[in-house]
Amino acid sequence: MCPNNRITVGRIVAIVMVCVLLCVFGVSAEESFTDADSKATWVAENYTDSSMTDEDKARALHDWLTLNAYYDTTMLSPNSHEAAGVLLDGMGVCDSYSKAYVLLLSKAGIDAKRVTGYAVTPDGKQESHAWNLVKLAGKWYQVDVTWDDPVDPNNLTKKVSGLEHRLYFMASKKFMSEEHRPDPESAVLINQLVEDDAGSDETLPPGVDHSKSYDLPQVHLISSDGGSITGETMRGKDMILVYGRTSCLNTRAFLSDISPFMDLLKRRNVQVTVALYEDPSGNEMKEFAERYPGIVCAKVAQDDYSMWEGLEAFGNENMSVTFPVIFLKNRNNKLTYYSTNYVEHSLAVVSGAVDMAGMDGMDQSAADIILPDDLLVIQSEAFRKSTFTSVWLGESVTDINDYAFADNLSLRWIYIPASVKHISNTAFSGCSGLKILGAAGSAAQTFAQEMGISFIVQ
Repeated sequence: MCPNNRITVGRIVAIVMVCVLLCVFGVSAEESFTDADSKATWVAENYTDSSMTDEDKARALHDWLTLNAYYDTTMLSPNSHEAAGVLLDGMGVCDSYSKAYVLLLSKAGIDAKRVTGYAVTPDGKQESHAWNLVKLAGKWYQVDVTWDDPVDPNNLTKKVSGLEHRLYFMASKKFMSEEHRPDPESAVLINQLVEDDAGSDETLPPGVDHSKSYDLPQVHLISSDGGSITGETMRGKDMILVYGRTSCLNTRAFLSDISPFMDLLKRRNVQVTVALYEDPSGNEMKEFAERYPGIVCAKVAQDDYSMWEGLEAFGNENMSVTFPVIFLKNRNNKLTYYSTNYVEHSLAVVSGAVDMAGMDGMDQSAADIILPDDLLVIQSEAFRKSTFTSVWLGESVTDINDYAFADNLSLRWIYIPASVKHISNTAFSGCSGLKILGAAGSAAQTFAQEMGISFIVQ
């Protein structure tokens, strides 16, 4: 059974986008402005009002920017680094977006700040970047308007590319840390103002834990081109695995919800595979795949029971299923998450897939610092206030003492071998956004669980 009385995230986004566009074309023609301050005042007065919450206002002004400006890929415009770039010229780089957003929010009575650092590009390079902190209902959140306004590769000067989204609007601290690296001053500001992610809509729903995983059952799917997809051919790929039907409105709604993020998923090498629990004709499956570009479309073979076995692995005793059923599968063929309901947390699934892909397959070659195998003890304060982002400990380390890695604002992950038996409670004080990699059942995993630090089974 697949009920259709669901209002999806995608539909809400679409409705809001349409409303914004109607506002753009429905209000009186904009008068000419010669300075960014006057333009910001006009935008705030015309696109926000007293009936809106601060979050509504921040969202509306975010959407106005993404729909009325584009990223200046040439970086030659004289205002590309100033608020006037996106406000007056309709183009700019991250400096322009972040400065303009602060100015717009100030006109709406909302406190906001600009933070700087660098962003990690898909090819692993680091580029200077700027984004925002915004105070809404007494709490501070991170927003990256620039990254929510992707360019159309076929038309670099198109203001409304159709790719606009809100993945980085009020994004979780954990999610932002994957690709955003604040400079030391901004990192201090973020750690002081932005709270941890408990209860955030962008994190995976309660009970999801990437440190727990289950073997992927034998999969047998027939792809739209007639090829065979099995567990072995899936190995080495991070995937969002969707079981559904072409006729299921909830299956279609979920795929529509995640469509704006297909480019992000592709950059992070996450493949979306849709397994259809029906036997559509070749044309039907082809049309379904064309409707959702970027997915791999297949039908379930008669001897495939992987969905049911997968649910059993997660302890789903009553086996109550409403399509679509969503699994996150890592490159080691481990299932780390499932959902069998109306998938109200579509963005959470995307966030979880990106998080999973960011940690899979980490090895020494990915670490900034590799400590020697003959090192037995990490002494107190040995690496306190260091600036590296990743560490790989040698296989002979047994102790990590007081404040050993404390106050390292850049540290994102550390591999701790099973040989470690003692970790001081202060070893990682002040290391926000840290992930620990290690063996299941190790002292490192116990420590991580007790201290509330993310742990990835390596």
